[in-house]
This record gives sequence, structure tokens and C-alpha cells, in this order.
Amino acid sequence: NTATNGSFFACELSVNANKTLTIAANHFVEVQNDISIDINGSLDVKDSGSLIQNDDAAVCRGNAKIVRISTFMKQYDYAYWSSPVANFALSSFTPNDVYSYCFNPTINNWDWNVISSTIMTTAKGYIVRAPENGLTTQKITTSFFGNPNTGVIPGSIIRSSSTGFNLIGNPYPCALSADLFLGNALNIASTIGT
Repeated sequence: NTATNGSFFACELSVNANKTLTIAANHFVEVQNDISIDINGSLDVKDSGSLIQNDDAAVCRGNAKIVRISTFMKQYDYAYWSSPVANFALSSFTPNDVYSYCFNPTINNWDWNVISSTIMTTAKGYIVRAPENGLTTQKITTSFFGNPNTGVIPGSIIRSSSTGFNLIGNPYPCALSADLFLGNALNIASTIGT
């Protein structure tokens, strides 16, 4: 069992049974090739920590817990989320009595009818409302548990004469450069730089 004491690079990464690797806040673990997490092993990525996998053809086997914490919120505030793991249900947000919405670019408006059992679509953005607890200001902690997303993840941006907005999100368990994303030749035509 170990926690990062600074960031590190690896050719491959294996987390064995009954062992835990914790990536601390503001640290990263950058892996060139495959990641393997035993079914009884644990890979925990703390808020502001990053798990990076470089080779687009590399695979990540096993589940990890990736913790993300919102900024301070009070009743009726919203946080914007995108899942860094596969098959994460909106009902998994804590507390689970919050309202969740997504933006529907085909009607250029919010979709208010998103049911809590909805599995978050990879690279799609969602908004989640703070719990109804009066005017208490708090940070919301969400633990995304599942197989970390990796490789090339395609997403669609819908544009038409009546549609101009989409809500997309970072699908990876690490930070991305918004400038590099928006400046990428494949994205310039769809994003108009914002």
C-alpha cells in the first residue's frame, strides 16, 4: 500500500490484490502503456490528482475510485460534471436526491427529463444541482467508481442554423488543456474557439 509522494512515470502499472495505490492531490501518475487493477486491489485518485495513460491503444483493466470536489455551492447552485469512468449512473452522485440535467443541442435547450438511472455518456457534460438543505454553503464530493476512460474517445458536436450550444466534458481521469483542445485542427470547425 502506498500513496504518491510526488508524481511519477511508469512503463506499465499494476495494482495487486489487497493493495492500494493512492494518487494524492496535485500529483499525477503517467503510464505509457497498460494499467491493470486487480479485482481486490484499489487505485484511488484524490481530488486534483491525475491518472494519465499515454498510448491510445493501451488498455486499463479494473476499477478505480476518482474523487472530485466541487467549488462551494448552496441550494439551487449547479456543478458541471463529466464522468472520468465508464458506466457511471447519475444516481451515484452523493447525496443521491439531487437534480441532474443535460443540454439537448437539437432543441437548443436543457433536457429536464433525465432520469436518475441514466448512465453518463462519455464526453458529455451534465449539470447537477446542490442538495436542498436551506442556504448551507458546502462543497460536494463525488466519487466516480469504475473503469477509467482511456484512449481516443469520439464525441459529437451538433451545429445547425438554430443550434449553437453543446455541453461536453472531459472524459479522462486527468486534467486537459482547454487551449490545446480548442486549437486542435479537428475541433476548430466545431467549437469556434470557445
